[in-house]
Amino acid sequence: LGESKPSYLRPRVPFLQGFINLLLKMMTEISDNADWNKGEEYDEEDDEREVGNNCLDRLALSVRDPVVAVLFEQGNVPSMLSHSEWKVRHTALIAISLVGEGCSDVMKKNLDQVMQCVLPAFNDP
Repeated sequence: LGESKPSYLRPRVPFLQGFINLLLKMMTEISDNADWNKGEEYDEEDDEREVGNNCLDRLALSVRDPVVAVLFEQGNVPSMLSHSEWKVRHTALIAISLVGEGCSDVMKKNLDQVMQCVLPAFNDP
């Protein structure tokens, strides 16, 4: 729906907020796969985290500006970056990276806010 009718989703911010929250939750599901650690071929395509990543990326590329509004103005990313669990902080940084391409104009306009969120992550162990 996001790719075929993005104009339908843009004004529906409450729906986008719920959907993006679900995607962010999926993106925190980082599994500790022993096969991956051994260097064996590991297919991540069906991984819940990867599905969330791909959906957020595609949503940002099609719907654009409202995605950034939900991530930053609704407080999702800033609160996630200060979370005690590393997986949540990692997901917030990945979300910023994923929406950067599709929403670059909005990200550039709000670069100060984005940098205020991202820079403290460099001190994260």
